[in-house]
Amino acid sequence: MSGTSTPSRRAGVRTFGFSPQRYATSPTKAGPGSSLLPLSSPSAPPNEASRLLGSDADRLAPSNFANSPALPPNPVSSTYSAVPVYRQLTAEALGAQVDPFSAGRASPALGRGKVQGGREPFRDQVGWALRQIPPVATAVLLNLMLSVPFGSAFFPAASAHSCAPPIPLLGVRLFLLSTMAGQLILGSKKMGGTAFFSCGMMMVENIPFMHSIAGSVYTSLGEQAGAEGEGCDERYVPTVLAAFCLTTAVTAAAFFLIGKFSLGNVVFFFPKHVILGCVGGIGVFVVKTGLEVSTGGTFDLASLASIGAFFADPNTTSLYVTPILLVFVLRMLIRLTSNRLSQNAASLLPPIFFLSLTPLFHLAILALKVDRGQMGEEGWMFPDSTDPTDPTSSPAAVFFPSWGGDNISWKAVLATFPTQVSCVVFSLMHAPINIPSMSISTGIDVDMNKELVTHGKSNLLALLLFQPPNYMCYSNSIVYHRAGGRGELSSLSIVALTSALFFKGGDIVTYIPRLMAGTLLIHVGLDLFFEGVLDSFRAGFDVLEYASIWVIVITMSAFGMTTGLITGVLCAALTFVVNAGPAHLNPIRGTMPATTFTSSKWRGLRARRILDESKGRRRILCVQLQGHLFFANLDQFTEGVKKAVKVDRERSNKRPYRFLILDFTLIIGLDTSAALAVVKLAGSLVSRHGLRRVAFVTGSPSGFPTSLDLTSQLLRRPGCTVHASLDGALGEYEDVIIALAEPGLERDLLFGGLGGGGGGARGEGEEREAVRRMLEAHCPTATAAQVGRLLGFLSRRTCVAGSCVWNQGDRGDRMVLLVAGGMESRLEEEAGTVEAVRKGHFIGELAMVMGGEGRRLTTVVATADCVYYEMAEGTWLRIKEEEPQYAVLVLTFACRYIQHRVQHVSNRFVETRCIPI
Repeated sequence: MSGTSTPSRRAGVRTFGFSPQRYATSPTKAGPGSSLLPLSSPSAPPNEASRLLGSDADRLAPSNFANSPALPPNPVSSTYSAVPVYRQLTAEALGAQVDPFSAGRASPALGRGKVQGGREPFRDQVGWALRQIPPVATAVLLNLMLSVPFGSAFFPAASAHSCAPPIPLLGVRLFLLSTMAGQLILGSKKMGGTAFFSCGMMMVENIPFMHSIAGSVYTSLGEQAGAEGEGCDERYVPTVLAAFCLTTAVTAAAFFLIGKFSLGNVVFFFPKHVILGCVGGIGVFVVKTGLEVSTGGTFDLASLASIGAFFADPNTTSLYVTPILLVFVLRMLIRLTSNRLSQNAASLLPPIFFLSLTPLFHLAILALKVDRGQMGEEGWMFPDSTDPTDPTSSPAAVFFPSWGGDNISWKAVLATFPTQVSCVVFSLMHAPINIPSMSISTGIDVDMNKELVTHGKSNLLALLLFQPPNYMCYSNSIVYHRAGGRGELSSLSIVALTSALFFKGGDIVTYIPRLMAGTLLIHVGLDLFFEGVLDSFRAGFDVLEYASIWVIVITMSAFGMTTGLITGVLCAALTFVVNAGPAHLNPIRGTMPATTFTSSKWRGLRARRILDESKGRRRILCVQLQGHLFFANLDQFTEGVKKAVKVDRERSNKRPYRFLILDFTLIIGLDTSAALAVVKLAGSLVSRHGLRRVAFVTGSPSGFPTSLDLTSQLLRRPGCTVHASLDGALGEYEDVIIALAEPGLERDLLFGGLGGGGGGARGEGEEREAVRRMLEAHCPTATAAQVGRLLGFLSRRTCVAGSCVWNQGDRGDRMVLLVAGGMESRLEEEAGTVEAVRKGHFIGELAMVMGGEGRRLTTVVATADCVYYEMAEGTWLRIKEEEPQYAVLVLTFACRYIQHRVQHVSNRFVETRCIPI
């Protein structure tokens, strides 16, 4: 729940609160006239009463705290961003914030004197204690001011059943006790608290959910009363308290488990527009609650008759009109003084205004000589909570076990469980909002997971006290921090003074007028609504996202918090589908024939001519797929592939395609329905569409991204093959086309008969003959004598598997022709970027011919025992000097290699994990 905001005018735009996109990265220093008060953080939904209590989000930059009293030195710059804040808190960040009562150490944050005899001078301790009075008093007053309106909103103001609503004091005490539990853990580092000197508070953003839980218990007990013929007044309060306690238990477990298993970043996946929609819906609820608290009545936003009856009652008109007028006066004051007051004065205006309402109200009735009891009878005061006969007026009433187990309807508690789950989900949004905000404001880096564990501990303590959930309140914490609040004793002092309010709250609540609570709630609710709806309009959301915000607001207002949150989830899914649809729902990224789409295999002159003919590569059709392939786009996928085969066949002048390649490299995931559809399509493509073969490219050695063993299923289909890479599929189909045109040519020119391993060929003569054929393929214009002479310049070498041929960055002092075995080229700077070196291919020729300028671009490692022939740099230099005609041959096939690789790379669909050698 957020507090108040300050309207301001910047660049001619009127704003009432937090702009979600304004502080997306890091806070900036505001101008002197800035008075915009933050709801919570630069990147998240609003926080309880931060508009009421905080200052401009611009003024939360660490650089702007330099002039604050007793503030520790800022360990980071003013450009600090929330992105990297989730790191372990460093000793340097804590060095200036030592606990003032740590033995034998000075506290730079408090400006202490020298340590004398291992103890602080007494006068410095007294000085520190005096400096802690303002922050402690401020924190306690904030707890009091917020406890009355929000505590009054726990329970519906009226009921259609026999269950009478409890007095507001019960809710106030629930609020205060949960706040005390949070303060005890979160505000004390010795108790395992947060990395900051912070304030804990009951999680006020959950008040709407608590209200819904109480209403659900009303309904459930009313139905039971109708069936059993008895009232439910004795069971209502303990049943509601038990439901609250169960919510705390689930919240504590969620915080603890997420932090314990280092899942803190999971909470950042809530879509921004969904959060803002919930913020706007809560704002409407808070305004409605403010009107109800002001009058003591109730109305249903889903019922026009209920709304009309509420506002048509002449006895309550003045009760709700007065808070509305006071809200208008406050907002006008904020607007008129926004450019006249200093930053600190502007931030104090709303709290002073609300705190002054109670004394001014009593002065007014004293001046008018009106009896306070009469004002209470007319509905201007909260009911008297000191009646000893009322069981809810006792401090023990907040503990549901004190009512006895027989007074709890566990059936009604279970009926509230869906609302409790929604409340827990919404609770998980707040700590990841407040913690980064506090980190930015104080300049202290934190570990998000440790902070979540800490919140789990504070809620565990609340659970042991049978209270609602709590958390670190950003707005209270930043006010406390700026006022100089530090140390364990300060936190314990807040707990002690708040406990006094807990026991004596009955007397205090009796003197607080309803209009103060109503004014605060209406003002806070308007700020939340403006932020969720109006500010989001200026934040750049598209039409669908902005419409989703309104749908969530309306649903949450009319049908409850749980329904609104479920609607938000559905809206998020719809937004994702619509926005991501154009890029990911269409599974076919593109199609093209392999006219110039070559593999990386080196081909001889005759083989290249065959592939370039009309019956060559033109008969290969490539279809590239993308995104997720699932049941929703199966028809689009299958029909698209069939249409591509049919249409492109017509474009090829009645030269039908015989080979189809389906490239799954860019497919992120396949569900089982999609995998089965792929198997069915594979069979029909071969049997019904005249294709000789269909290749399926997985894009990964691990296979298809599906739980089904799709590879084995496809291999059982006639004419279907599976490849890990697109290059492998192209190379195989080129081999088939060459073999169909001239049987035996593919084997001779692709060196397929050389065997593998270090032995290479079966004899020396046969091996040299194989090398000669390789050289003929690389130099198709050379004569047999020239090829033989070129072979004489090469020296035979061997290496074992795992040995390094050369390292990346080495000088290019030789070129290598792989004859048998296997090698792999690796790019060291990119993990996993490799390319296999084929038998019969030269490597390193370009670096060698470049001389001293040539450096190895990759590291080459033997993957099997290898036989290779190499030309050393010395031989190359001698050839250039003595036999330049052979130097021309080497330069020619080096250029031809460059042409081959450039054509191969430039015509690829996807250039992944593959580099030129």
